[in-house]
Amino acid sequence: MIEGGELLENLPLLRFVPPEARSLVIDRFTRASFTFGQPIVTEGGPADAFYVVAKGRARVIKTGVNGEEVSLASLRVGDSFGEIGLLEDTTRTATVRASGDVEVFRLDRGTFRALIRSSPDLRSQIELQVKHRHLSNFFRLYSPFARLPRRAQQMLLTGLEPVTVAAGQLVIRQGDQPGPMYIIQEGRLRVF
Repeated sequence: MIEGGELLENLPLLRFVPPEARSLVIDRFTRASFTFGQPIVTEGGPADAFYVVAKGRARVIKTGVNGEEVSLASLRVGDSFGEIGLLEDTTRTATVRASGDVEVFRLDRGTFRALIRSSPDLRSQIELQVKHRHLSNFFRLYSPFARLPRRAQQMLLTGLEPVTVAAGQLVIRQGDQPGPMYIIQEGRLRVF
């Protein structure tokens, strides 16, 4: 088993993997080290691996609408990242930068993708995590909710339900009873 594999053994993501396969997956992780300020992954770069913080802390940063760096999260031992680009087959959606000396476990793209293909429960779990991260990042970047404390944002996120509206469909009508609040994440609406 890889040095420090106990952390991986208890990784929530791997609880859906059968025990006999779990040790094979853990053995596929490699270690990498980074120093203060060094990027572990870079926004727009290739999504080539999944990571778990083994030692130290790192910051998740995204380029804001005006080109400024927006801090999205702070990562510590046991936190993972990199699944969005791998699951959605895109480039990196954010930069993760070492906040000091950092060691990570790295699982290559091929192994990660084989893992989610072999376990529908694992894929569902990761999809939920990705959906939550997208919404959280949206609030931090694009709305008046960005100024809310993180705890208030988390409370708001837990109450949201995704709604898809087809072109031409009414969302609300003047005179209707007050109802839910809507936040447009993607697309456009016309108010008349």
